[in-house]
Amino acid sequence: MANETGHTKIGRPSWNNTVDALRPVSAVAPLPPGDVETQFYVSWGGSDVGSGVRDYTVHVAIDSSQYSVWLRDTPAVSAAFAGERGHTYAFFSIARDSVGNVEDAPAVPDAQIKIRDLVGVGEANEHVFALKGVVPNPADGHVRVAFELPSWIPGALDLYDVAGRRIIHREIGGLGPGQHLVSLGERSRVEPGIYFVRLRQGRSIATKKIVVAR
Repeated sequence: MANETGHTKIGRPSWNNTVDALRPVSAVAPLPPGDVETQFYVSWGGSDVGSGVRDYTVHVAIDSSQYSVWLRDTPAVSAAFAGERGHTYAFFSIARDSVGNVEDAPAVPDAQIKIRDLVGVGEANEHVFALKGVVPNPADGHVRVAFELPSWIPGALDLYDVAGRRIIHREIGGLGPGQHLVSLGERSRVEPGIYFVRLRQGRSIATKKIVVAR
């Protein structure tokens, strides 16, 4: 469009700069029951409206002690934690986004677990046969199954695909009474898809459908 002098006006491009000032949010997922092995998996995750979550710092407190950093600035969303029987462990996560915004620490822990002592000789055994499911759910490539056994009778965990083919087999009878968390696919990752986990001990059998995500 020409002005009064006969020259054409050139429009200036408009710029729209968006500043990401929002803090990300995150949380540690619920932990399995306390009758697990002393090594168990902790999972966490988060989200950020702006630039996206960059990494996490996961804190842990033992019994009534002060929190300390367990994992710092990690992009991972799960890791194995080695504890000791008779102690309580509390966890929370703090997320950081890609432009440096950091989540505020929570007032209370996201998740907590007490690893109970083993049942002694002559003590009552109140454990039952139960297949709890996978942790986390949906599972990642390494399927971790939570279950409970009432006795030392030999048993097994099996993973089947939707066609009924057995993919993984693991004997679990030696674990004994209690609640357990066992990893399947330790040597190779399980491909994404729908599977069935079957727990068997003696004449007891339980099956659950699971999803393995990418």
